[in-house]
Amino acid sequence: MLIDQLRRPFLSLFTLAAVALLLQVPIATAGGLKVLRVLLPPVEDTQAALFNFRPMSDFLEQVAGVRVQTDVATSYTEAVHALSTKRADIAFLGPFSYVMAHEKTKGKVEPLVTGVSKSTGRSTYNSVIVARASLKIRHPRQFGEKHTLAFSDPASTSGYLVPMWELGNQGIDPQKSLAGTRFTGSHTATLTAVNFGEVDGGGTNIRSFEALLKQGFINAHNTKIIWKSPDLPGEPVTIRSDLPDQIKYRLLKAFLGFPRDQVNFDPAISHYETAFDEQYDLIRQIRKELGGRL
Repeated sequence: MLIDQLRRPFLSLFTLAAVALLLQVPIATAGGLKVLRVLLPPVEDTQAALFNFRPMSDFLEQVAGVRVQTDVATSYTEAVHALSTKRADIAFLGPFSYVMAHEKTKGKVEPLVTGVSKSTGRSTYNSVIVARASLKIRHPRQFGEKHTLAFSDPASTSGYLVPMWELGNQGIDPQKSLAGTRFTGSHTATLTAVNFGEVDGGGTNIRSFEALLKQGFINAHNTKIIWKSPDLPGEPVTIRSDLPDQIKYRLLKAFLGFPRDQVNFDPAISHYETAFDEQYDLIRQIRKELGGRL
C-alpha cells in the first residue's frame, strides 16, 4: 500500500508523484471523511488530557484538512472496542492493546507512529515491577501468599502483560500464589497505591515511575523498583486500515512534522517516528508464552 511506502526512509519517483496527486484531491472526495475521531489513552484527569492535546489536535486539523473530535478512553479495552466497531479512527494504544486490536479486527488496524522519549532518545520503553520500600523484597520471586499486587489495566503492556510474564517466569501465579490482586485503572493509581501502602507491589513502566517521582506524587523512600523488563516496542498511535490513503499520508505528515519538544499531551515525548506492525511481534510472543494465564 502507498502508506507503507511512505513510512520507509526513501521514496521512489513513482511514490512522490502519487503523493503529489493525492494532495491535489479535495478532502471531501477522500472517502467522504468529515470528522476524524481520536481516542486518547485512559488517564485520571480527562479534562487536563483534552486541554494538553489541543495544540496537537489543531495541528492535525490544519495538516489533515478535516475536523478532529477528541475523547479519552476509559480503558485500553474500550479503545480496542472503539476501533473494532469504527467508533474511533485513531487511538493512542499500548503495544499489547495494539496487538489485541489487530487480532480483533483481523488486521484492519495498523500502527502509524510511536513517540520518542526525551530522556532516552528512543521509542522503546521498559515495564517495571515495584514494591513497597519497607518490605525486604528485592526480586519478584519473593512475592508470596501474604502479598497483594496492583495492575493498571487488563489490556496494558507494562501494567499487566509483561509483569504477569515475569511473575510466571518466577513460578508465581497471581491468582493462586498471592493474597490478592486488583486493577487500578492507571499507572498513576498503581504507583500511588504502592506508595501509600495500599498494596505491596505492582506493575507499571519506568516512565511513569520517574515522572511521578519527579512530580512528588511518590517517594523513593516508599516505593522501589525490583525488576525492569527488556526493551519493549513503543506505544503506537493506531489507525483504522480502511481510512483513505490521502488521510493516512496527511496524518503521518502531521505527526512527523509536529514541532519537537512541544508534545504537551505527553511531556515525556520529544517527537514521533514511524511505526510498523512487525515491531510488535515481541508482544505477540510474550502473550503466546503466557497462554491461558491472562
